[in-house]
Amino acid sequence: CPAGTSSASGSVKLADCKCLAGYLGTLDGVACTACVAGMFKRAVGTADCQFCPANSESASGSALCYCSAGFTGADRGPCDACSDCTSAVTFTVTLAMTLSEFSSAKRYAYVAGVAQALYVAPWSVVIASVTDVTQSRRFDHQRRLLAAEASVAVETTATVSTAKAASVASAATSENLNRALASSGISVGAVSARTVAAPSTTNDPASAGDRTTPAPAAETGPSTGLIAGVAGAAGVLALLVGAW
Repeated sequence: CPAGTSSASGSVKLADCKCLAGYLGTLDGVACTACVAGMFKRAVGTADCQFCPANSESASGSALCYCSAGFTGADRGPCDACSDCTSAVTFTVTLAMTLSEFSSAKRYAYVAGVAQALYVAPWSVVIASVTDVTQSRRFDHQRRLLAAEASVAVETTATVSTAKAASVASAATSENLNRALASSGISVGAVSARTVAAPSTTNDPASAGDRTTPAPAAETGPSTGLIAGVAGAAGVLALLVGAW
């Protein structure tokens, strides 16, 4: 079957391939595209993607929406405001590249890939810092440097409802991240232990300024502070990466 479609066991013709839940297409038997973040599609087939209900959001290719940070309820809603129900899942990812190679385009792709791996809306993910951790590893018998392994450590935070925090933390594995980032040419070497805590004001997307405007961040020494946000509007996904 074409991309984004599947068929029942025993199917004999291409038209038996239908769009998966979370994927949109106009005809059976042709490739389907993922619903953008902030939209969903429950049914298999050619139904349209729909916007998530109030106070909820979704990752790209979702069949259901989940309650946004600060709200609680079932995946199908309604989602009601709550207090002390937002969590920040933080972890550090080691990437096999230099600091200069981790360009704005790579950061753009990194945020999108992490969001997909964690199955959260892209604007829930921020890059808190980027540090050059390149280490010299190979020397000859006279201890002369032969090669160095370039790498950067990317401290990453996903701000989600407390009810979703455990599943997000468990999804933050090198295997899931490598799978989501493979098409971007980004290789994950290691992922630190995940911590789950109440979000700080610096890592909370709600306090990072308007979602349609990049938020500035400071740079100190070899570490780069970055707040990366992504906003979905009118069915168009826009990823916004702040200045560093």
